[in-house]
Amino acid sequence: MECQQFWVENGLYLSARAREAFKISCWAAFQQNRTFRQGGFTTEQIEENLRRIEQAGPAIEEGVELPPLSEKEFLKSLTDVPSKRDTPNVGT
Repeated sequence: MECQQFWVENGLYLSARAREAFKISCWAAFQQNRTFRQGGFTTEQIEENLRRIEQAGPAIEEGVELPPLSEKEFLKSLTDVPSKRDTPNVGT
């Protein structure tokens, strides 16, 4: 399942709010799949479920928490200048 794979690879880097939104959206996606197979849900229930799924995106985008750079990594980033061959030709 794609949700599980995402969780394994990225869950560590999500804020508490983003993790909660992701869990809710995974459960909603599971329910949505079941809805289409079994039926019996109202239009309002389906729309609310879709909202739960969609709300995870912004929460995850805002809630990514990458570990800070070490002092050595930070200083290296200040001196690393991409070469011309590493820079894409935009607009050509």
